Amino acid sequence: MATGSCVCGKATYTLKGQPLARSAQAICHCHDCRRLTGSAFTYSLQVRKEDFALFDNSGSTDSATPLLRETKFTHISGVTMKFSACGDCGTRLYKQVESPEHEPFLLVQAGTIIDRGGDKDGQGVQVKPDMELWTKHRASWIPAIDGVVQKQEF
Repeated sequence: MATGSCVCGKATYTLKGQPLARSAQAICHCHDCRRLTGSAFTYSLQVRKEDFALFDNSGSTDSATPLLRETKFTHISGVTMKFSACGDCGTRLYKQVESPEHEPFLLVQAGTIIDRGGDKDGQGVQVKPDMELWTKHRASWIPAIDGVVQKQEF
C-alpha cells in the first residue's frame, strides 16, 4: 500500500492497488494547472476513490482549520475541477473532475507520494506517466517524453 502526505504532515493518505489502466498517469501542461501549482506542469495518477483513504495526523481537536481546503475552477476545457489541499500548509493532494463519468475517480498529485508501498515482489505503485496533455502549452524548454501519448488538448 502506498502512502503520501502534504508538506507539514497533517494530511496523510494511503493508496491501495495501482492507478487505473492506460492513460491513468498524465502530465498536464495547460495554463490552469501551471498557475494552480506554480510549476511548469502537474503530474496526476487517476485512482478509484475507494482505493484512497485520507487521514488527519494533526492530533488536534481544533476545528478552526479544516483538514482540507477545496478550490473549484472552470478548466480551459470547460469542465469544473476541484483541488483539495491541506488546510494548514496548502499542499495540493488531489483533484477531481466534477462530472458523472469522473465521479468514481480522484487525480492524486504524484509528487505527494512518499512511499510507493512495495509488496512481496517488491512492486509498489508504478509511477510513470503514460500521457502528456495540453502539449500545445508545454514550456519550450521541456522536451516531449519518449514513448508517451502526446495530446494537444484533452
